[in-house]
Amino acid sequence: MSLLNKIEQAIKELEGGRFQKLGDAYLRKKYGFKIVSLGSQEGTDKTTRGTPDSYAMEDGKYVYIMYGTHKSAISKLEGDIQSVKEKILEENIAEDKVGRLICCHTSSNITIKQKEYLEKMAEPYQLELIGINEIANDLTKLDFQYLAKEYLSISESTEQIWSINDFIRIHDESKTNAPISNDYIGDISEIINTIKTSEKRIFLISAKPGTGKTRLAIEICTLFDRNKYNIICVKSNNQDIYQDVKRNLNLHKENIVFIDDVNTTQNYISTLGLLNTTSNIRFILTVRDYAKKDVINNIKVYGYNNIEPELIKDENFKKLLNQFSRSDFTNKEIEHIKTISKSNPRIAVIATKLSSSRDLTNFNNEIDILKDYYEEILNKNNIIYAEQKTLFILSYLKKIRLESLEENQEFNKLLKITDITNTDFKSAVEKLHERELCNIYNDKIVKIADQSLDDYIVIKFLVNKKKSILEILHELYPVNGQRVVQILNQCSNFIRKESDLEGVSDAVKSYFYNESNFESEELKEKFLIQFGALLPLEAISHVKNKIDNIESQAYTNTNFINQKDKKKFIEDSVLNIVFVTTRTKYCSQILQLLLKYFDKNPNKISEVYSILEANYGLVTDREYIDYNLAENTISELARLDLTKSYNQELIVTILKQYLKIEIERTEAHEETLTFGRYKVPDSEKLKQYHGSILKLLAHLYNLGSYETRFYIEKMLYDYRRKILTYSESHCNTILGDLRNIRKLFFNDIKNLSMIGEKIVYALHKAEVEKNLPIVFHDYLISERQDVYINLTNHNHAWFYKDDVEKRLQQIADSYSKNWQNIFNFANQFKHSLFMNDHNIEIVLFNMFLLLENDKKIEFLNLMFKSNYHFLNRNPIIFLENIEKSSMRYVIASSPESEKYEWQLAYLTQLEKVKKEDLDTLKSILEDNSLPCYFTILNFERLILKDPSLKELLIQKAGNTNFVISDFIREEEVPKLINLIGEFYLKKLYLLNLENSQNQSYYLFQKLGEKDINFSVKVLKKIDELRIGHSNLGYMVLKTINKFRDKKEIFKNFVRFAINRPYYYYNNMLDDIIKNDSQIILEMLEETINEQFAIKLVNLGVEFLENNNQKLILFNLLKAKGLGKKSFQEIHFSPYLHLFTGSHVPVLELEQELLEKIREIFEADLDYINLLLYLDKLIDGKRKVIERELEKEF
Repeated sequence: MSLLNKIEQAIKELEGGRFQKLGDAYLRKKYGFKIVSLGSQEGTDKTTRGTPDSYAMEDGKYVYIMYGTHKSAISKLEGDIQSVKEKILEENIAEDKVGRLICCHTSSNITIKQKEYLEKMAEPYQLELIGINEIANDLTKLDFQYLAKEYLSISESTEQIWSINDFIRIHDESKTNAPISNDYIGDISEIINTIKTSEKRIFLISAKPGTGKTRLAIEICTLFDRNKYNIICVKSNNQDIYQDVKRNLNLHKENIVFIDDVNTTQNYISTLGLLNTTSNIRFILTVRDYAKKDVINNIKVYGYNNIEPELIKDENFKKLLNQFSRSDFTNKEIEHIKTISKSNPRIAVIATKLSSSRDLTNFNNEIDILKDYYEEILNKNNIIYAEQKTLFILSYLKKIRLESLEENQEFNKLLKITDITNTDFKSAVEKLHERELCNIYNDKIVKIADQSLDDYIVIKFLVNKKKSILEILHELYPVNGQRVVQILNQCSNFIRKESDLEGVSDAVKSYFYNESNFESEELKEKFLIQFGALLPLEAISHVKNKIDNIESQAYTNTNFINQKDKKKFIEDSVLNIVFVTTRTKYCSQILQLLLKYFDKNPNKISEVYSILEANYGLVTDREYIDYNLAENTISELARLDLTKSYNQELIVTILKQYLKIEIERTEAHEETLTFGRYKVPDSEKLKQYHGSILKLLAHLYNLGSYETRFYIEKMLYDYRRKILTYSESHCNTILGDLRNIRKLFFNDIKNLSMIGEKIVYALHKAEVEKNLPIVFHDYLISERQDVYINLTNHNHAWFYKDDVEKRLQQIADSYSKNWQNIFNFANQFKHSLFMNDHNIEIVLFNMFLLLENDKKIEFLNLMFKSNYHFLNRNPIIFLENIEKSSMRYVIASSPESEKYEWQLAYLTQLEKVKKEDLDTLKSILEDNSLPCYFTILNFERLILKDPSLKELLIQKAGNTNFVISDFIREEEVPKLINLIGEFYLKKLYLLNLENSQNQSYYLFQKLGEKDINFSVKVLKKIDELRIGHSNLGYMVLKTINKFRDKKEIFKNFVRFAINRPYYYYNNMLDDIIKNDSQIILEMLEETINEQFAIKLVNLGVEFLENNNQKLILFNLLKAKGLGKKSFQEIHFSPYLHLFTGSHVPVLELEQELLEKIREIFEADLDYINLLLYLDKLIDGKRKVIERELEKEF
């Protein structure tokens, strides 16, 4: 029975008084009423006589409420309406003081006519009828689920899914939680906009404990329009949340699912898998910083946005604390709370709550706050130290299943460490649960109720050394090393004394030096990766020994310098150890080892770059800028052998990063995610640092390879953007950089190279535009640079502005006496990778078009003399734009090596073809092939004069593109058919497909629209060539869709393709069926061939996206009586699965389809064997889902 049916049945069984109490609670929730109940006896479920049963106020008007559980609903409703109207008259209530009459009833069969009759009867008052169907439907929803449980004892929820208000209520009811019902302080409109518009559908809020992750997430949820968004809040009690979330999704709204502390939530991976099957869902996840890496590893396949709660500003901090104080704090008190709480909002709120009974000046840090707060709670609840050991076990494990304690190896080790028994633990759990300090779900799973209490227990037992960290390492690291790392990370958040840090470090060292703890070198390296920050010297020693004993490798990465994304996920174990050790005081020494390792293994350049970028620039994960380290890094890089190509590539690319003023902070995962930007403050130190970088770049430029020099030239040229962006905020550094650039690269300003001048011009233009003190004050633009500016001007190429064409004509006229120089410059520009620009050819040709005819001839003549060649402009286009009388002169002046091309182009321009022209063409073709830019249509007039030329031209062209070019205009298609003939064109079209040539849309449309066989042949050829998903495949299918006979064409192709091996993986069939599912339905209706019918069904199962469409196919199959014996050949589930992350939602859809297919056949005994087969498939699918859920857990 469905949940809706269960609720309806339970409502029908309620007595009148109980129904009224449910109704009052329901209307309070639905409309926010403050209800006065008149019709039920207090403390009982019995009703009393009275009219109305209840009433409420709404917008200053009375709302009269009546309830009825009678079977004869109409007569009961008539009586209620009449009695209410009489009561209004009796009490002399004015008509304008009555809002509406609400009648809640248990009938489900009131007709429209009866409804209108009752509404007419209620006049002049508005009547609202709320029947059992509406009530039951609402009670299945998230906001009403507690009513179903309280009044009907029905709950299919695991009590982890809540509305926003219920989530806040449950959170704040905890005795230990810092409240989240306070007003949110800060602007999150930008975050809301990102969530609404981002293509990524997971939003991860990560930060240290107590910094406002949950409060931020709740505020985000609150600000979404509830008419458009369905908000689901998840608070884990360690049961599987997947089914609960799925059940509460709204198909008609955008769904926002907020999962708090996602790392502690059971099977959240499966829940995220709903992204594969549900398009209208987005997830907001919170996670503590120490668990973030594991969560990212599970969600990165989907892509995600990272959100960090902003630190609360001073004025807002005061607003926050004053919400929890009886009187406003002074600025001095606020500063003290900020200091002792380390600006952590949760701990600051706890301090505020303590301030009413404590002198906060006695507290020195957040540990003091937590200790005072939670020790009082522990003492009040009489939680003795032995029972606090149970809290430590819970804090360590985060959650534990009570029914499997004996098999839990970690749990048994913790019993040994804490010196308590299993019985002690269970007894303490019962007491802690009774005192609301831990939660137990279904008598199965237990966890600490409050994360701040969790933090305090870690402080008490580990930071305050109640338990030995060395013992924890010895006992628990071999069982679950990652859990030990997490607990120590949690612990490190609260270490404030050097002695405490030394205690952790000593324990880690003791464990490391016991060789028996590591069965292999791999395990030892894993330990160093996890704890290298506490074992820096040991890590350095290990890395050094490794480096000393490896062989040097040849550098084979040839394109690193040009890679767009130079960073890489660090997989190399040595480099991972290096990475964690760079965060210690030995970072300079480890840098030397890093560069030594790189010299021996230069193919690790991406990983080495990632480490240098993350830890050795100005902006790192440190809380300060370390100029000494940054300068030392430049010095170490300068000591490398700069003649080696891999050193050049590493240095120039990392220096480009170091030269940035504004830097993106990123996470070093396989997907690079930007979550913030940091602008380095302007200072004398920054200017000096940039000077060191530029000095090293200048040294590299003088001895570097061509690629290195080109990379540096681009860096210098792009520096103009820094001038334009940062000249106001970083004037000191920008001026220093410009002076260094001039001194180191362009000291001889009077004799600049072509490339040098391009750079200087750009920098000088930027410094002038920003009104800076002029560094390049004596620079004078050369003729060459002036020409370069004009030829590369984007506006000159595309005429975006109205006056540009006129301006370009003036420039062209001014060049008329100097074209040879212009072409010489253009040749220089084209032959330099740094100077070349695709606009040069376009602008030159635009100038040609704007000239008078005589100047055009001069342009071409000097172009020939200068040996300048247009790459994308052929002779035809030039001759088309000059007068006919000038063509022979142009041909005569063309270079000998190109003359035949110009002659051919000339012949294509003739309007009247003479015999001598035909002879000339034949003569040219005797000794020359046709250049590739000619098409047969260029020679149309010549072929019409002498048809024998057609074969000669085709032969001399040597490529099928000559007849069918990449693009044929619509008006050219009839000419081509007239010239070649449809038969030959169709043959050639199919031949071109074998060469994977692009085919003209208009040509295929003309050839195929009335020739079914040809269109089918084209589809077959595309299928045989496996290019169905190419642009050509899409074009052909799109064109056929406009044909009158499209269905016949597609059906013929289906008949062909369905008999090929692996037909159910066919891309063309996929596109055809998705575009028109009726095709296979019609073909299935038409056929009596069982094998063919089954294959059609298989295509539907594979390619139709809607399960209901698939079911139509199975209904047809059954109607035809097919599949009784050959059912094992039927695809009841798709062979091809496309999903990311969790497989579970996809598998559930397949199971649902199998169950519905079974319903189709279950009444027919002739299909008994098919039914048994389906039962096996359903059972198998169920087991696969269970295995997936277990694996994901």
